[in-house]
Amino acid sequence: MTTSEIDPKRPALGPATWFGRLAAGLYDAFILLAIWLLLGSVVTFAFGGTPDPRVVQLVCMAAAWALFGYLWTKTGRTLGMQAWHLRLESQTGGLMTWKQATSRFAWMMLFNGGFWLGAILLGTGQVALGGALMVTGLVAFASAYGQPDRRTWYDRASGTRLVRVAKVKST
Repeated sequence: MTTSEIDPKRPALGPATWFGRLAAGLYDAFILLAIWLLLGSVVTFAFGGTPDPRVVQLVCMAAAWALFGYLWTKTGRTLGMQAWHLRLESQTGGLMTWKQATSRFAWMMLFNGGFWLGAILLGTGQVALGGALMVTGLVAFASAYGQPDRRTWYDRASGTRLVRVAKVKST
C-alpha cells in the first residue's frame, strides 16, 4: 500500500454519523489525556521541578499533532476511529497529506479548543465570552449536519472527510 492508497478491504460506506464522530473523538481524547499525563511527568522530571506551563502546553500540542498527523497520513484512522469503524481521508478518497493533517489539526484545535476554553470561562463567570466560544465550537461540529456529505468546517478547510468503513471479518 503506497502512502496515497486506502485499504481496499475497507470501502467507504458513507459519511460518519454524529454518534460515531463523537464516540471516536471521546475515545481518542482519553488516549491523548494518558499521553499528556505521561509527557507532563517526563517534562517535570527533565526540568527537575515545576516547568513553565507554556513548555508543557507546547510539548503536549506537538505530541498531539505528531500522533494524529502520523495516524491520519499513515492509515487514516486513530484508535477511536478504528473502534467505531471510521476513516479520515482526503476529498478524493486517498490518504491525507501532512499538509492536510496539519491544517485539519489546527482548525480542530481552534474550534474544539474554543469550545472547551468557553466551558472553562463559563465556570469562572465570564459568561459572554465563554458562551460565545462554546457556541462557535458547537456550530463548527454541527456544521456537518444538514449537508449530504456531513463534512465539518475543519473538514472543508483541510480538504478531508470522515467516512464509515466496512467491518472486516477476521479469518
